[in-house]
Amino acid sequence: MNRDLKAPNILTYKHNMGLDTGIENVFIGQVADMKKMLISVCWAMLSIKFFIFSFEDEGIVMLDLDEFGFFNGKNIFIPQAEIQNIKFRHGMLRRVLQFTVRNETSKFYLPNLVLGSPYQKENLNNLQSIIDKY
Repeated sequence: MNRDLKAPNILTYKHNMGLDTGIENVFIGQVADMKKMLISVCWAMLSIKFFIFSFEDEGIVMLDLDEFGFFNGKNIFIPQAEIQNIKFRHGMLRRVLQFTVRNETSKFYLPNLVLGSPYQKENLNNLQSIIDKY
């Protein structure tokens, strides 16, 4: 599990997409959907949706992962010019990332620690400087 969350796999995948940036602009995040959590903790655990965010000069690339932590090829590109607002705040054991595109706000949780992915903690220390570019 979580095989594609490791830095070499992410870098290979990004390279195959034509992205030549490193791991320093990458974050693992999950869709923040508290409604499911209120319904059932078990349901929420089974339906957590993860993305790998790669903050590129041209915009944000969201690499979609399946329920087992593998790339599924359903990636999203958000051009920098379309990002109306982007911010984060500190939460308990995570950062909360929010951005607005076409007047629609999306919210994601970026955990402070992801087993097997030490870059997450390091990169979170630089999150503010990365989003300042947007």
